[in-house]
Amino acid sequence: MKKKESLELQDKFIQLRGVEGKSFQAISDELGVPRKPLLDWHKRHKARILPLMDFRLEQMAEKYRFTEIQKAEAMGIIYNRILEAIEVKDLSELPAGKLVQLLVAVQEKLPPCKRIRTGDAVIPDNLFHDEEVEIA
Repeated sequence: MKKKESLELQDKFIQLRGVEGKSFQAISDELGVPRKPLLDWHKRHKARILPLMDFRLEQMAEKYRFTEIQKAEAMGIIYNRILEAIEVKDLSELPAGKLVQLLVAVQEKLPPCKRIRTGDAVIPDNLFHDEEVEIA
């Protein structure tokens, strides 16, 4: 294999591995290169491949709403809907217990909220957490 061909294959490998996220086996099949050289290339070009993989994961997170803020927003919406359902629910009915279980499960998924302290008054931002923030 000529050096130019080898460098072109390595660039293609970086593209397939870093951007497209393909497995070593899939790349081996596509490029016709055994796995051993691919593993060597991966070690050699790790500094180029890993940022591409990170960028791809970031794009997927945005596409599928996996960022922490987006997860917190979605969980907050669900949490509020469960609270609303509990408020109108006749708590003597059995499904109310299930609603409470859901409420607790969703609340545990929410990021911790802080209680806000203003002078002598404490304003609870979330009754399930005891963290406080001092406001001057």
